[in-house]
Amino acid sequence: MNVLINKFNIISALQTEKSNNDVAARKYHFLVTRQATKSNIASDVKKIYAVEVVDVNIVKGSTPNHKKHSYLQNNKKCIVTLKENQAINF
Repeated sequence: MNVLINKFNIISALQTEKSNNDVAARKYHFLVTRQATKSNIASDVKKIYAVEVVDVNIVKGSTPNHKKHSYLQNNKKCIVTLKENQAINF
């Protein structure tokens, strides 16, 4: 994982098989702080990567069976969709 600047709500970019497949659809996955909102995430992505954000989807927490071992327990995962013809290079 690429650890990003702590003054933003974004903790790191998530590199999984699903996130790599979503890059073709201009969707990028990030681990964010629990307090982060959609507007905060959109502005942080715009500042860090200099791209235009179209949509932000947030996934909170984890499944009940995996609460003790999940990296999402104290954080959230978000999926950011970018404007056409824009990409983020990690």
